[in-house]
Amino acid sequence: MMGVGISTGGRGSELVSPDTYYDQLGLYKDLDESLDDIRDAIASIGILSLSCLADNILMWSHYAANHQGLVYEFEVSPGEAPFEEVVDVRYDDCVHSVSDKNAVDLIRVKSPHWAYEQDMRVLKRHFGLYSFTPCRLKRVILGCEMPIENRLRLRDMVAKSESRPELWQAEKDYQGFKLILRPVEDRDFGIVTIVTRPERSDDAESVERVLRRGDRTSGLVNDLRHFGYTRESVVAEANGYIIGFITCSILEIRSVTECRQTLLLHPPAVLPKHESVEMDAKLIDAIISICRSNRWDSLLTFGDPGFYQRFGFSGELANAIDPRWNGPAFLGMEFCQGALRGVKGTIVFPPPWGFD
Repeated sequence: MMGVGISTGGRGSELVSPDTYYDQLGLYKDLDESLDDIRDAIASIGILSLSCLADNILMWSHYAANHQGLVYEFEVSPGEAPFEEVVDVRYDDCVHSVSDKNAVDLIRVKSPHWAYEQDMRVLKRHFGLYSFTPCRLKRVILGCEMPIENRLRLRDMVAKSESRPELWQAEKDYQGFKLILRPVEDRDFGIVTIVTRPERSDDAESVERVLRRGDRTSGLVNDLRHFGYTRESVVAEANGYIIGFITCSILEIRSVTECRQTLLLHPPAVLPKHESVEMDAKLIDAIISICRSNRWDSLLTFGDPGFYQRFGFSGELANAIDPRWNGPAFLGMEFCQGALRGVKGTIVFPPPWGFD
């Protein structure tokens, strides 16, 4: 609703517009002059806004192109150019009046809604470009959504720069709503080096993660592992990060005259991002080599004969053992001649399989 003013002239009172009323009092002229003074006071000031935080998710979202940008981290001494005047921002609920006397001070005040930024401001008497000592740039942190081509470009720029800052990567923490900051690795630039090795005791958590995401039989494999029925296991690492797993569990072949042990090879488990026939083959080749080196005499598996025959598995070696398991998908491999050929008996699976 538009307000009105009251003017008292020689002809009595009359209703006038607010503009006319304030004009008559000379307030607009004073206000315009005051605003001009305020504008003049702040127009030439240079402001560099910084934060004490490098891992705040909202800051990355608001100011770093939704995690596609980067963060520069400086380490400076008090009074060092161009950071001579560094002021902490004050978060205040009060609305302060503005005058040419306190205009600069108000640059230091923000609403408490912005307190999560924990920001500070570098003030310069004149805006423009200022040089800093190159060695004061300590870290460049790449956003977790930065395109690979930009990461490669920045890596080359940092390598050629005079300051040679550390290059770090922001990474999503899938255990909570936060970011993890770490030095960059080859995988951050699309360079993947995959190696296989025997499982170690400290791999348990990573292996469970792979089984949950990359193996439909993870419940059975976890039970076999928990109750001690697995014997040989191999992990695949991509730049030190476990992405694949394969294991063998113990089986018994019981006949009237003897009870012999062999191994059952379980399907490879690989994180979805790295799934491929080549990755499965790498894991299978590795565990076959370990089984042979550790002097197991044979290996059984269930799987596609067209795939597993390339590693030396044969349906002929497996199908004569126990009539209950005859079929093209039941395959065997011998490391010692005669370990499976001609063997007949009952195949006994460990209890986690649930067979009577």
